[in-house]
Amino acid sequence: MVEEKKPILSIEDLRIYFRSRGRWVYAVDGVSLDIKEGEGVAVIGESGSGKTLTILSMLALISGQPGVVDGKIHYHDDEIDVNLLQGVRDVFEVQEGRKLKVKGDPELWQSHFRKRAQELAGCRIGIIFQNPIASQDPLWSVGQTLRESIRLRDPSMPRAKVQEEAVEWLRRVHIKNPEGVMRSYPHQLSGGMCQRVMIASTLAMRPKIIIADEPTTGLDMTTKAQVLYLLREAREKYGSALVFITHEIGLVTGLTDKIVVMNKGKVVDQFPASALQNVEIKDGTLSAEHTFAQHTQDLLECSLALEQPRERKPLVKKSTE
Repeated sequence: MVEEKKPILSIEDLRIYFRSRGRWVYAVDGVSLDIKEGEGVAVIGESGSGKTLTILSMLALISGQPGVVDGKIHYHDDEIDVNLLQGVRDVFEVQEGRKLKVKGDPELWQSHFRKRAQELAGCRIGIIFQNPIASQDPLWSVGQTLRESIRLRDPSMPRAKVQEEAVEWLRRVHIKNPEGVMRSYPHQLSGGMCQRVMIASTLAMRPKIIIADEPTTGLDMTTKAQVLYLLREAREKYGSALVFITHEIGLVTGLTDKIVVMNKGKVVDQFPASALQNVEIKDGTLSAEHTFAQHTQDLLECSLALEQPRERKPLVKKSTE
């Protein structure tokens, strides 16, 4: 009997609220989610569904006030056991009707939240951002970024060995002339190449969890396939858990084990990735062995409809004369 893997990170009843134009925005409203060791989890939803906010809260990367107001984010491995949101209920109280009462100092609590999250950033939780050029330090060369990632993982590694491994990471992500690219800066690279550099610098830290936030947005089909291959390879080689945030449900087959669907700040569906096998549209309706929630059905129908071959009509009508 195979022992079931334990969650390395658990999100429980997470709530993220913002104040906008005199009213409350319930951006994330009671989300719970488990991520097991080595597991691939896809978090799917349209823009504004709360998927990115939910996952970025794992590293306290939430801007806006008051932000996280309730819940638990519990990280656990062999060396550390921490609830990132410890003390949140001493500061905020979510009352009946989702009214929010502030009881303490939000800024002080958020500074503690960020400090706890910083201890996990890098070698425990690595992140690949949606915009690879904007999210890298423009004053650091590719070589500096990679060397820093390797030193975070192993501060005692000799300088020559660090340099050698940095070049090797660029080769692993299929970058030609890695020695030359080491001297380049983010603005000198294409979007696809910059994305691969970010993947290399994240994987070089060998994190327990890799967060990939819409990592294929704006990339051509060839580069998109390469990025997905690299993420799949990272799971297989290093045993990292993968949290893949996307609005494209068709990307997750073969990459993840579990799919979480979000809408309007809530989890509306959760199912194994294998449930997407043999899903098709027959006579205009969705045909599947698994029973999906209505919102998931709508997403699948839209995705499959875009893949359907369409009759190409001539731009100019042929003359009948």
